[in-house]
Amino acid sequence: MGTEEKNSVKILEELGAKPSESEEHGLSLISDSDLAIFSPGISTAGFAEVRMARGNPRRHIIATTIDREGLDFAENIIRDVGLQNQIEAKLEDVRNSEYPVNTFDFIHARLVLHYLSAQDLDKVLSKFASFLKPNGRFFAVVRSEKNINSDDPNVSFNPDTRLTTYPNYDPSGSVESNSTRYFHTPETITAHMETAGLKVSGLQEYEEQLYKDFMRREISPTKDHVIELVASK
Repeated sequence: MGTEEKNSVKILEELGAKPSESEEHGLSLISDSDLAIFSPGISTAGFAEVRMARGNPRRHIIATTIDREGLDFAENIIRDVGLQNQIEAKLEDVRNSEYPVNTFDFIHARLVLHYLSAQDLDKVLSKFASFLKPNGRFFAVVRSEKNINSDDPNVSFNPDTRLTTYPNYDPSGSVESNSTRYFHTPETITAHMETAGLKVSGLQEYEEQLYKDFMRREISPTKDHVIELVASK
């Protein structure tokens, strides 16, 4: 780990950030020559993007989200560490992303693609593939179908969209809200990548301890099954 990376980690630790396994994997793949990076689904508080920027002062990162609160929070962190000229954070739905062909060296899409239906995912990945420069690389992390509790009668699955709707329970056991995701298998996410013309070069599935808050101070009580994939154009 270089001096800049050590300083970056120290700053984030002081802010209260904790590292994430899959995020560390994605950041470790970024090389010095990756100067244009697209990060759809900005990381909690923009911590990953801050570390990308600090890794190379010539690097420019476009980071997007549909969460206005999360965007405001991340922008404040980015300004606090003086990296607003390198990190362009903006409100954007990945389904509406539009960038010139061959723009990015690297795409970092961690825990964002599983919000899309099968149909939208194919469209988005096709666009993302066009955004990548020749030989550009794509890092993605999605939630696995191993997270689904098939015994829960409140869980429903739409075979057309491949979306699963599941309940979020409060401490008393009552349903307080519902969430919807496309829970993947290694085969499904690989198939979508290949349909978009991307070549999968690495894939692994594991459990990861995630956090409940922007500053990663409150750890999730359960582990998530995630699928991590690396592809190239």
